[in-house]
Amino acid sequence: MIYDIESMETGKILATEICVIGSGPAGLSVADTIARRSNKKVAILESGAFKMEADTEALSSGTKSGLIEEQLEELHARRVGGTANHWILKLADKSNGYRYAELDEIDFEKREYVPYSGWPVSKEELTPFYYKAREAYCDLGDNHDLWRCHPVDHAVHTDSFAFGPTSVFTGKLPEKIAASSQVDLYTHATVTKLLRRDGKITAAQIKTLGGKEFLINAETFVLAGSGFEVPRLLLHSGVGNEYDVVGRYYMDHSLIISGYFHPRDLNVIKKYKFLDMRLVEGKNKMRFFSFNRDRLMDYRIPNMATMVFPKPGVVAMNGHRSAQHLAECLLRQHRLPVYPGALTDMINTLRATPYLARLVYKRYFKGISLMPGLAAGGWSKIAELAREFERIEVMSLVEQYPHPENRVTLTNDLDRLGVPKVHVNLQWHDDQLQDLRRGSRLMLEAIQGVIPEIGDYQLPDAEEEFYSNTAHHLMGTTRMGNDVRTSVVDRDCKVHSIDNLFIAGSSVFTTGGFANPTLTIMALGIRLGEHIASANQFLRPVDPDGSHRHRQDDMESASGNAIEISV
Repeated sequence: MIYDIESMETGKILATEICVIGSGPAGLSVADTIARRSNKKVAILESGAFKMEADTEALSSGTKSGLIEEQLEELHARRVGGTANHWILKLADKSNGYRYAELDEIDFEKREYVPYSGWPVSKEELTPFYYKAREAYCDLGDNHDLWRCHPVDHAVHTDSFAFGPTSVFTGKLPEKIAASSQVDLYTHATVTKLLRRDGKITAAQIKTLGGKEFLINAETFVLAGSGFEVPRLLLHSGVGNEYDVVGRYYMDHSLIISGYFHPRDLNVIKKYKFLDMRLVEGKNKMRFFSFNRDRLMDYRIPNMATMVFPKPGVVAMNGHRSAQHLAECLLRQHRLPVYPGALTDMINTLRATPYLARLVYKRYFKGISLMPGLAAGGWSKIAELAREFERIEVMSLVEQYPHPENRVTLTNDLDRLGVPKVHVNLQWHDDQLQDLRRGSRLMLEAIQGVIPEIGDYQLPDAEEEFYSNTAHHLMGTTRMGNDVRTSVVDRDCKVHSIDNLFIAGSSVFTTGGFANPTLTIMALGIRLGEHIASANQFLRPVDPDGSHRHRQDDMESASGNAIEISV
């Protein structure tokens, strides 16, 4: 069932067996697995509802430094489905989708040149759960060639990204919960603090923007929020931070422009149309280049997935980028853009007006994208590539090494519910920058060797072009490990110092590889859900003061009415 907690009588104490805080891919996969594998009662608490609500999203606001360009509240979503609501990659059927990829075996291993690397679990241990995630939520299974790498030469191979609809998390699973008598989803239920006694979480404090307050008791709690919100809640609650690790080791994936190729005849790239996003056995896929494991170790470089896209010339590219900046600012501020560089963006846009007009016409009237990239394919179907494009862009999705000074901390500024806002710092550090530049050049040389017709390569003209935007994959802030001095949760995702508190989501990643984290989030979520479902003994529900009370089979009656889901 689904309840809007704003409709309930304030001050109630609710009770359940498993309390999952957050309804994104992590929370939904944990809750759904527990429900499928046991008869335990599950409650999911979601800060928002089903649509974007500005006041609710504003609870995520904070300050930032370093690589992050966007406002913090734009990097994750407080609504049912979580950050999946932001995934707008266009699939072949024009629906919104997202990218699937598994972490590589090397991503789980200890690498001497990658500080703080080495997961406490192996790829082999997680492989069965990757399969379950693909089968249960992605409808992929192992029936086609999406999950096998293809050697190209001694240095590189090609592998595949697969794509699936975001509606799995914004529609399918919420609809399943709406019909369930075992799982209850509470909307507008923002958890502001965890209450602890004797090494256990006894209750979670809930507040609403409407001024209501609640407590919920549970035998087991699972934090399934974003990589910013989970450490924020732990830090504010004074939980799990005995060694000052919570919030540290924040990682993201960066999209970098490795360089450009200038072939004599751009149409030669059509021989390699398998690199374009396309349908294979009814599934969207895109191939990429990646270094073989031994080469990564020999070169001592971060893991990376490298893709090639035909692109227009410099004037058109600058105009497209500037037009995006202006549009984003206009939508955010609802007035003429005023920011450093706004005048340059306006000039760039004016200079590229003929190209931008053709781009809009081709996109909306012909269904052809003249700016192919991570979110839009189809370039292999364009009749004459040389008429529309001037060069081939090489873009890489790259691993960022964990570093303790990339972190989430609390500030003295409070949100409307009285919770301290966060400051997030994310920087490239010199030790990785050298590895990254070297790896980028080596990949250009490898592609040149594989596709000799592609011509000579050109490195980016400026550092700011090389270090492109982050991918908004919020990883590592409550990392997994065996050493309590450098990790927050153990190999079972349990907070080291708390017997009944677990964390699901990308914040437990020890390292992040280059893969989009969603598939690994689901695999870990299923693994955690099965672990919780199979536990033989659970604590009885307790009141916030630590006293035991009788177990209840169902959620304590509430005055709110169940609401119908509309997605």
